[in-house]
Amino acid sequence: MVALEDYGLIPTVRFPLDPVTQYSIYVGRKNIEERLELIKKRAFPIKSRIGYPMLGTLGAGKTHTLYFFKDMIEKEGFSIDFRYVKCPPLPRGSRLTRLYREMTGSLGQDLIFSLMEQIVEKALTEKMAQWRQAPSDYERIRLLNEYIDDIEFATITFKYRTAGVEMKNTIWRWFAGAKLGAAEVRDLGVITDNTDADRATKTLLSILRLHQLLNPEKFFFVALDEAEQLRGVGEASEYVEFFRRLLEVRGLILVIAATTTALEEIPILYSGAVRDRYYKDPHVTTPEGVLEIPEFTPQQGKRFIKELLASDSVRLSGFDVEKAVGDAQKKTKEKVTKDYYPFTEKTIDTALAIIQKSARPFTPRSIQDILASALGSALASNKLPPITSDVLS
Repeated sequence: MVALEDYGLIPTVRFPLDPVTQYSIYVGRKNIEERLELIKKRAFPIKSRIGYPMLGTLGAGKTHTLYFFKDMIEKEGFSIDFRYVKCPPLPRGSRLTRLYREMTGSLGQDLIFSLMEQIVEKALTEKMAQWRQAPSDYERIRLLNEYIDDIEFATITFKYRTAGVEMKNTIWRWFAGAKLGAAEVRDLGVITDNTDADRATKTLLSILRLHQLLNPEKFFFVALDEAEQLRGVGEASEYVEFFRRLLEVRGLILVIAATTTALEEIPILYSGAVRDRYYKDPHVTTPEGVLEIPEFTPQQGKRFIKELLASDSVRLSGFDVEKAVGDAQKKTKEKVTKDYYPFTEKTIDTALAIIQKSARPFTPRSIQDILASALGSALASNKLPPITSDVLS
């Protein structure tokens, strides 16, 4: 029975690559890699605010690029707290709460509760005398607010100190954007819950600021994917204000990935108040601060395949490609090269021609899908290498 190892491929390789687990295989996009390197080199040492949209067609590799950028940053030695957020469906009229819930859900209860515990400990350590001498709980909340700069958040934090299980559950529901009853809001000592857009924006900003205060050497990286969902809300002012203020947070990396090739198709991201705050570098992004992930040309597609098959995460370690190419060439009239082994060059050309004739965009996903089809056909027919063009007929 023919196996992947017979083709010189590692037994666990799967196409298309999983962007979450195989992000280190980043090939065919040298220009994008160089741009990300420049952002890292110029913006990270001064802890600049870094936010910009990443645009591209479906399957262009936006999610893969998000995780690759995360890996690149960590390998450089920068400490980051990474959160991947998938933008929820946002039909016309959708309130900001939907997006806020996804974001706080990605942050998680453990992180938010830990931040509150740490800031209380910091306040007690640095202001112990004032804390003890404070004539009321309100004065103690004011002491906490000197760190948090959000009186309702400070009130919740104070309540959390002595909260039982039921109160902690209510506190988490407040952070998570649930609609609370009047009695619950009153018990928390706040004015409103986070179904209010302005309150939700303040809460998320306070979480990020608190994280920065307690972890001054660490970046917070929020990867917002599938942001094309924002089309549905038009130019809703609460969303514009939300992104405008997020993009002003120093120490926050906010990359907004959307399946589109034109920023103006998403009015929120194209609005001047938001667009003016994108990270801009004439050597890195377009004048509007957008990182574009375009479709491949056929030549770029061939280079992508060549680099993909040569990757250490795809090619079997210790496999003698030169010998395998020589053995395979004896079995077919189609040209076999080291660049495309275990496929013949005609198989690769046929695969690319099929994509060009179809309605699919010329992207890494389209290419990997047809390579997977060719590989699957060869395995199913127990075909020893090379994989010739007839598998695609």
